[in-house]
Amino acid sequence: MQKRKITFMFLIMLLPFFCLSCKDDLPSNISVDGAIVEVGLEINDDLEIISPQTTFKANEDFYFYFYNNQPFNTDRLTVQLVDGRNEKVLAEHTYEVDPEQTSLTDGIFFGNPGKYLITVRIDGIVRATREVTIE
Repeated sequence: MQKRKITFMFLIMLLPFFCLSCKDDLPSNISVDGAIVEVGLEINDDLEIISPQTTFKANEDFYFYFYNNQPFNTDRLTVQLVDGRNEKVLAEHTYEVDPEQTSLTDGIFFGNPGKYLITVRIDGIVRATREVTIE
């Protein structure tokens, strides 16, 4: 009985460390069924990112490119800009799209240094997320 109590207490003491390590391991780049978000400073004629990168300067305009890997099958999708520290949604924009469309490109910028997430949702479900660093 004493051995179980010591083991239990030891596990309880380690629990906060496991929780902290889990917080750091949360996925910052999510892809569902091959959907992706890429970001970069330039796009080509097909509106795709030429040289993907994830670090930008504050107030620097850049592009995001979302590829769903299948038709959207809806007439709207939502892009959220999220603070990476507290997961607070800073901005949200809903785009009207053709249900047969598979990709979307638009300009974007962040004003303050930090880590942020660009999250794309279709019918409220996250399809892809990309972390960006603003210096």
